[in-house]
Amino acid sequence: MRNRVNPACFVLAAACLAITPVSAEAMTITGPGIVAWTQMVVDAHTAPDPEPAGHLVVHAITTEKTCPAVMADGAPLTMEIREAPSANFPVTMCQATPPAGAHLITVGGTVLPAEPVRLRRIIVIGDTGCRLKGPLTQDCNDVRRWPFPLVAAHAAE
Repeated sequence: MRNRVNPACFVLAAACLAITPVSAEAMTITGPGIVAWTQMVVDAHTAPDPEPAGHLVVHAITTEKTCPAVMADGAPLTMEIREAPSANFPVTMCQATPPAGAHLITVGGTVLPAEPVRLRRIIVIGDTGCRLKGPLTQDCNDVRRWPFPLVAAHAAE
């Protein structure tokens, strides 16, 4: 039997990416049934801070019931289940926090981007997708009618 990635993994990953900052190269298919990425998150603080701090988090969505193996600089990390599979979403969402300054992060043996030394830019993009419903159908393969692929490619440069 051939292993395939459940489409729900990608839908759920896209939803997560739509609401949180992730680098363009961060999301990776790390093996059959696993999508993983790293992202920077802002630390919670109560007072206005001119230099807010943040940290790196490793996320994975898998079709398995357990989380994949995660390593930071050769040491194993505990990846915890953030959300267990359900009838509506038959995937497991996992999360781990590597130590600050970790240089080599792997999920299932695949290298993911580590915390950047310096953030060069932050890009926020909103797009509802190419319209394929009713009489208002866009030509999704024509960048003049749906320019999102060009905008995303430019943002990733």
